[in-house]
Amino acid sequence: MTERIVSFVMSGGVGSRLWPLSRQDNPKQFHDFSGDGSMLAKTLRRLTARPNGETPIFLIASERHADRVHADLAGLDLSGGGPLFEPTGRNTAAAVALASLRTLSEYGDELVLVVPSDHEISTPRQFWESIEAGAAAASAGRLVVFGIKPTQPETGYGYIEVATDRDGVFDVSRFVEKPDLATAQTYLEAGNFYWNTGIFLFRAGAMRDAFAAFAPKIWQATEAAYKSATSDLSGLYMPLELYSAIPSTSIDYAVMERAKDIAMVPAGFRWNDLGSWQSLLDVGPSDKEGNVIVGDVVAIDCENSYIRSDGRLVSAIGMRDVAIVTTVDAIFVAPVSHSQHVKKIVEQLEKSGRLETRFTPAHDRVIDSGAWRRRVHHWLFEETLPLWSTLGVDERHGGFHEALAFDGSPLMKPKRMRTQARQVYAFAVAKARGWDGPAERLIAHGIDFMAGKGRTDRGGWVRTLNVDGSVADPVEDAYDHSCVLLALAHAHMSNHPDALRLGEETFAFLDAHLEDSRMTGSSKPWTVWANGAPTRICICSKPSSLGTGRLASAPICAVPRASSISSAAISSMPKAGLSANISTTAGSRQTARKPPGPSPAIISNGLRCWSISPTAVARLNSPTLPASYMPRPSPTASTALPALPTAPYRGRACRSTGCRAAGRRQKRSRRRSRSMVQAGPTLSRRSRSVSAACFAGTSTQRRSACG
Repeated sequence: MTERIVSFVMSGGVGSRLWPLSRQDNPKQFHDFSGDGSMLAKTLRRLTARPNGETPIFLIASERHADRVHADLAGLDLSGGGPLFEPTGRNTAAAVALASLRTLSEYGDELVLVVPSDHEISTPRQFWESIEAGAAAASAGRLVVFGIKPTQPETGYGYIEVATDRDGVFDVSRFVEKPDLATAQTYLEAGNFYWNTGIFLFRAGAMRDAFAAFAPKIWQATEAAYKSATSDLSGLYMPLELYSAIPSTSIDYAVMERAKDIAMVPAGFRWNDLGSWQSLLDVGPSDKEGNVIVGDVVAIDCENSYIRSDGRLVSAIGMRDVAIVTTVDAIFVAPVSHSQHVKKIVEQLEKSGRLETRFTPAHDRVIDSGAWRRRVHHWLFEETLPLWSTLGVDERHGGFHEALAFDGSPLMKPKRMRTQARQVYAFAVAKARGWDGPAERLIAHGIDFMAGKGRTDRGGWVRTLNVDGSVADPVEDAYDHSCVLLALAHAHMSNHPDALRLGEETFAFLDAHLEDSRMTGSSKPWTVWANGAPTRICICSKPSSLGTGRLASAPICAVPRASSISSAAISSMPKAGLSANISTTAGSRQTARKPPGPSPAIISNGLRCWSISPTAVARLNSPTLPASYMPRPSPTASTALPALPTAPYRGRACRSTGCRAAGRRQKRSRRRSRSMVQAGPTLSRRSRSVSAACFAGTSTQRRSACG
């Protein structure tokens, strides 16, 4: 037969059943499994091998694979055909409609042959004999499919049930989806079921009529995209906006299962869709034990196994009927009888936003811009927010739990103000990003707890609350206030009624009590515990003095809560007394640094600060602190200490570059938070786009996110 047959190769699939080798950026049709070229290249060569008749060859592929496609097309005579590129995959119905439209516009109502790009057909002459056998039925207006007589109960293929035979062409009774093993066994025994090869032969006009009858929306949308396509020497390119509007469904669902008078031709060629590791085991070159070994593999006492390594050494002992496939970033192991289920793993990975299904690792490969967006979006909206909006909420005492165990149960830890604020901030940002959870209720829940339990008499915010909401640490910390301001700013943008007022009150407190008069930031108090009650006293020394064994030459500062100590009073402190009680020996230092509260020592801004016990303060052999900072009377410590004269503190002990830089950062943070509260909904895009992971990262990440 010499009638023209316009051939189209569908090359838009991913081949997920051959993961981890086949991925979205490098699907199975571009792999060479037999050493004689990629599956796509072999499919194209098979189509060019038609003995008689004109056969223009077109290729429908993803635009992202354009370079690979052009490489496989090099040196082939396509008889006037060429590539058609999809900007996004829309399944096989769109591809068949596109093939019909191209044929009608270029050649008229000619025969169209549509074949997959990733099937193994090792007998090209018999392939064309089978196609020619169905040409007469297709010329008469019938839709023709090709079936393979089953040799085993296969659960990975679709089936075609046939009825009467008309000169070697069967009438199709129905199409059957991939069955379970028991059903596949009944199909094999029935004798009138064939494997569906996914190869179609039809007149372009007949397929157009079928779409008009059963899937008009697909045809109309594809036609609109085709008419707006752009063409150059490299191929025809569909417009993204129009092509993405095509309903995504298979040609089987859209047309073939609904159409009447479909014909099937029994295929006389050797065929395998290479859709599983079992199929590669069946067709690959095997050793005497039936193993197919590819790559750097050492296999001992293994039988009927497919073992493949792409890079690393793989060793196996005593394996039977298994598939082992390793790549740089993934390892797959399964019985070959279960290899059809690889797709379930791929679906789970994609659900989790994993990139291993999308990209093939390579030293010179750059991940597409925004590739992590889907993964982060899934983690945030599908895992983290549902967890913390339910199990992370303390419905009994108020606020949010400080931490959760791995099983989701709350850990009864004190509630830091910065944590409560960061949770409010996170839920406010999540609402702005489109989260459909109860963000407004959670924002109100957090602010009610913070404002109801965590305000100080001066209008500030305490550092830590107990689980039940009672105050654990009343210190007014600048860092906590910056987090509170950030939370209130975003809560105000989320229309919380009290956020603006609370933010203004917080700024008033900062200006009155925490602003450094030198304009280098905010004062940073440290904690000393007196009989379980915290006070703000700081004993500092420069690190360079720590190795001397004595601190006599180090600057010393003591900053009580309500007043500041003059530099003269600081200089009058007996250095020898301090050195005797805070020495560099391990034992005595541990004694002096061991208050009943947390954090005995803090390193910050180039200074080492000790939170010292009341006993250590009492041992200073001169007037030191006001009587109000004395320990409560006890049998061991009851000496009254006279008060020091007070004067504005000018920070003579803290002039390091680190201190000044930290102060400037704090001041910038306050100005930024103030503008956020005042700006409300008109806040800049940059400020709106702050990550909602403020509460979930490392301490450095959290500190950065909170300003």
